[in-house]
Amino acid sequence: MYINTTLLFTDPGFTDYDIANHNNKLWIYNQTIIREYDITFPNFSYTWNRDIQVGIQLGRGLVAKTGNQLLSAGDTSVNHVDISGPIASVTPLFNIPGGMN
Repeated sequence: MYINTTLLFTDPGFTDYDIANHNNKLWIYNQTIIREYDITFPNFSYTWNRDIQVGIQLGRGLVAKTGNQLLSAGDTSVNHVDISGPIASVTPLFNIPGGMN
């Protein structure tokens, strides 16, 4: 079954990039801020939890590794993003050959 998440979840200003979740957390971003939500199932409800500042542009690609670690695919590299504090710590893991064009 396919669920269109844009019908279940919207946040103006955070619509053009990506979305990731892990257990009861959901993250979206707009290049400079990762917005974290607490989510509940089975009826899918969400509550804003916090905004996390990001010092670089993450690109279009986000996946949760754990509850406080994300992976992002930027324009030229894949990055580890530690969101355990109020400011994300971004560490490049490896370059993407040819970039993401």
